[in-house]
Amino acid sequence: MYEEKKHYFIVKFIQKTGALKEFVNKIYWGPKMMIILPILNIKTYKEKETAVKGIKLADKNEFYGLIEKIKKHKVYFQYLNKNTDLFRVLI
Repeated sequence: MYEEKKHYFIVKFIQKTGALKEFVNKIYWGPKMMIILPILNIKTYKEKETAVKGIKLADKNEFYGLIEKIKKHKVYFQYLNKNTDLFRVLI
């Protein structure tokens, strides 16, 4: 994390089979990006499911491109690295 390559997010998905795969396909741009916390889901039993996802980038300079890609696909997300209290509880 001190290299600014690991980033953690809360993301919301529509509850349906393959939603995580869709998310990864939207933001993924090659083998140098790795999902490091793929399955921590917070069950809400509503239309959308909330999940904590970790993403490791090959280069810290890819972060802003990642954020733009997430925004482009209109995925709800909350960045956890800067929210220290929430980060400590969830990660």
